[in-house]
Amino acid sequence: MIRQAICLIALITYATSTSAQELIDWQEKRLTWDDFEKRNLPHSRTGAITSSGIYFSYIEHNDGLDIIVKAQMDKSRSWVNTHSLLDEVLSHEQVHFDISEIHARLLRQYFALNNRKSAGRNPESIYKKYINRLRRMQDDYDRQTNHGNDLYMQMMWEEKIKAMLIDLEQYSGQEMAWRQ
Repeated sequence: MIRQAICLIALITYATSTSAQELIDWQEKRLTWDDFEKRNLPHSRTGAITSSGIYFSYIEHNDGLDIIVKAQMDKSRSWVNTHSLLDEVLSHEQVHFDISEIHARLLRQYFALNNRKSAGRNPESIYKKYINRLRRMQDDYDRQTNHGNDLYMQMMWEEKIKAMLIDLEQYSGQEMAWRQ
């Protein structure tokens, strides 16, 4: 039996019709402005939008699940205002993508540390719990950094996220098995 749950979040929810070439899997490589659609919005206060989140799917077997968890960015729904093509703005958007990877790793950590029988919950409800945490952290990040305008808080968040990625590095693989 194959079940699949897909959700990319940031400010936009991702639809399952997104083609594979529009999705970028998180990796150590940093984002560039080439990963964003360019929009000329001279009267907008929004500099950029990163549509990123967690892709989650699993295949159920008699003895457990094979699971795929990926942080991805949807290029077709991510954009930058042409007046905001600045390194500082790109760094802010990178942290949004990194926050998605952190939550993908936290979800993988949960599956690695809890066997299916003791967890007593279905994978979708576990996934939804981590999606809600991801949303809260994305909102906290934007609020505390004033959408990247508070340079001190932006620097603090960049350091915090970098440390979290290092702490969770052992959960960076995308595929895993979750057994009884």
